[in-house]
Amino acid sequence: MLSTDTSPMETILNPKTPKDLGALHALIKGQLPDWVDEAGFLRTYDLAAYLGISYQALYKIFDRNKIAPKRAKALVVLSEGRLTLEDFAEFM
Repeated sequence: MLSTDTSPMETILNPKTPKDLGALHALIKGQLPDWVDEAGFLRTYDLAAYLGISYQALYKIFDRNKIAPKRAKALVVLSEGRLTLEDFAEFM
């Protein structure tokens, strides 16, 4: 049963804790601390814009645990050396 102090939609749009979105998401989130907000969420809208894709496309990448080499290269550049293409080998 849902709590009476928040609506179901509010709960969906403003979750209390970050969700586990898989190994690729964890890798990116762990190596891009500047792209994680104070609540512990990866700033997916901003990251998607940086990659030149929609946030929905970014979530598809996380859902499938697959990333195109072009996007992986962009993340390597963004990470300033914290990520390498080898880190993404299992996801390409």
